[in-house]
Amino acid sequence: MFAGLTERLRLDIQTIKDVVDLHDHARALFYPSAISETASTGVDPVDSWARFRGRSPKRAEWQIYDHCAALTRLYAVYSIFIDDAISEFLRVLPQLYDRYDQLPPAVLKQHRVGFGQILLKLGEFGPYRHLREEEIIEQLSHGLAGKQPYVLLADAFFVDRQNYRLEHLARLLGHMGIDNAGARIAAHPAMASYLERELGESASLDGELGRFVQLRNEAAHGQVGEVIGAEDFRLLADFIRTVCEIVGEIILRELLERRLALGQLALLGPVEHVYHEGTIAIVKMKAATVAVGEQVALIRNGRIVHLAVVRSIMEDDVSRDSIAGQDGQELGIGLDSVCKVGMLVAKTATESAIPEPQQPLFAPEDQVGLAEDALPADINEVDSISEVESQPDDLSD
Repeated sequence: MFAGLTERLRLDIQTIKDVVDLHDHARALFYPSAISETASTGVDPVDSWARFRGRSPKRAEWQIYDHCAALTRLYAVYSIFIDDAISEFLRVLPQLYDRYDQLPPAVLKQHRVGFGQILLKLGEFGPYRHLREEEIIEQLSHGLAGKQPYVLLADAFFVDRQNYRLEHLARLLGHMGIDNAGARIAAHPAMASYLERELGESASLDGELGRFVQLRNEAAHGQVGEVIGAEDFRLLADFIRTVCEIVGEIILRELLERRLALGQLALLGPVEHVYHEGTIAIVKMKAATVAVGEQVALIRNGRIVHLAVVRSIMEDDVSRDSIAGQDGQELGIGLDSVCKVGMLVAKTATESAIPEPQQPLFAPEDQVGLAEDALPADINEVDSISEVESQPDDLSD
């Protein structure tokens, strides 16, 4: 459901990392450490940049400019992802609940509180100039009267605009009825693994996210005395990508848990046997369709344990790209996650209206990059958050 947002996030962050690497590489060529070797002759025949080297920007000024630009852009990618993921959640919620008054209490409360604050600030100028009083009041009245379809005003959930430190991010997700979001992000295996592997046991989600916001604020509003190196920035970018992917997974799982509780997930059937260390499931099908590339949920004791992607389908030893299963039919379904006998397999179904693939917000047609032999390859990429089981601006400074 959030695949388009996640793909755009990855493309944008990779582009920022590539630009940082490109400029770092360019500075190394522009200010070569071996320039003193040509001092005896005073001329370097291959130094085509010699006439620019004594002019602005100096090396430190160039680094500060890149530092500020990269951090500001990385924060923009981060905040846009959070805003879009939450807006998508709010777009889908009315499809789950037939009536406005059936929505989770936290959602109803924030929608009404935020709506009231927006009414006080409507006008030709300001953050809500795109809204029309008569239109949003009619929408709210439509929902309160129990009519369908109804919509939620997403702006009502963003009335308290602050930087997305962990505390504010968790509070915003709480307004959507997602409890303990901060603890869930911190406890996620992908986050714990990243912090331990890259930053050491003393690092914490709260501390690293707070540091990132502080660096961004200094870059956007203050004097910069010290810059982070290209390699450190790559680690920071991977950290932000990990945070966003975990948030996206939590939001998706929340929607799926609600659909499961409401009986809206399309069940494929129970797992009868497993092979290849649990990655091949023999599923006793209900009458349902399934296709390679589809996402499914693995359910145990009424809870979603894993999200997985269908990698293969076998019917009587014949490989299929898709199939309309018959009730009681046994199919071999290959997954990118481990399953166990007794689990239920269900389709996550309804696709988001977001077009896929999303174009990155930063780069136009061509992704910025260098040849493999020019720069070190990416390190410590987080390939798939969904492979690991989860556990239980005007921006102020």
